[in-house]
Amino acid sequence: MRKIFYRIHKYLAIIFFIPLIVIGFSGSVLVYKTEFDNLIMPNVVSVTPGGQRVKFDDMTRNINNTYINHEIVGWLINTDNTKSDRVYLIEHNDTQWKSIYIDQYTGKIMDKLKPHDSYLSDIILEIHDNLLLGQNGRIMVGILGLIMFFIGVSGFVIYNRFWINLFKLRFKNIAVAMTDIHKFIGVWASALLFIIGLTGSWWALNFLFKQAGQIDENFRINEKIYNKNLSIDELFEKSQIDFDGFIPYYISYPFYIDRNITFYGMNKNQNFLHHQYSNQVSYDKQSGKLIEIKNIENAKISDRFLSTFRKAHFGYYNEVTKFIWFLVGLTPFMLSITGIYLWLKRKKIRK
Repeated sequence: MRKIFYRIHKYLAIIFFIPLIVIGFSGSVLVYKTEFDNLIMPNVVSVTPGGQRVKFDDMTRNINNTYINHEIVGWLINTDNTKSDRVYLIEHNDTQWKSIYIDQYTGKIMDKLKPHDSYLSDIILEIHDNLLLGQNGRIMVGILGLIMFFIGVSGFVIYNRFWINLFKLRFKNIAVAMTDIHKFIGVWASALLFIIGLTGSWWALNFLFKQAGQIDENFRINEKIYNKNLSIDELFEKSQIDFDGFIPYYISYPFYIDRNITFYGMNKNQNFLHHQYSNQVSYDKQSGKLIEIKNIENAKISDRFLSTFRKAHFGYYNEVTKFIWFLVGLTPFMLSITGIYLWLKRKKIRK
């Protein structure tokens, strides 16, 4: 049985080590996406907190006057008040999402309107999400997550007495050192690699299990997509009254026929395992009347479970866990180097 698992472990790792390294490394960068953006484009993402935020309605007018024939379709309210908001737009009669950064304390637009995936960290996100291959790439990434899981399981079967030398690292020679390093990293990182692999696979493949709705491929957004007399500021405040303890972090504007105005955010009393967009408050796009409140703490068990995946995948619990997840993302590289060395060494001995 161990020989079978050894072959599974060996061939899966040899065949897929390059994409696994790419996915792991890009994931490590994305753990610190905010910090990475701040490092490479501070003039775009960094702002100086200056008391009250400019009203959404005032910033909206500024954006609409600057980008005529565009519709705002999303507004990311940064959880860090030293970072600018990000606003997503679609041009009339088009489908491509674009974005700008805006200083929420002055209303100043920080950069030119660009395709939403044109910044370096967004390109890295696309690599991590689909290897720049669109929907087919997402399927590949989902399968890679499962492969990483099976490599880990087979590794445990091969080294089924791993606890005996759990803290042992020997450096008698290169082969012994590589063996111990491979086992050491594999054992200590395996639990998180299982979690990261399975949550990543779900994110990548869940669209295959969703029932497809009616999609009008001829639909193109225009200025009549929702009632422009509605005040986003009033709805923003109302969402926190209608849902006590609600803190909005993202506004989804109507970008399709059946979409309304929805605020995504966190509940002050929610379990720490849930992410900051786990709760929703939706309003009718024409009348502004409350449609629905989704409190993650009152959701189905399956929805509550899936809501834990975002933090579990990137380690967004605190700064210590973020650093641990960052290191674990680099382990496919180290495991590949040590594993390939050991495979070549055994091959040479057999000859």
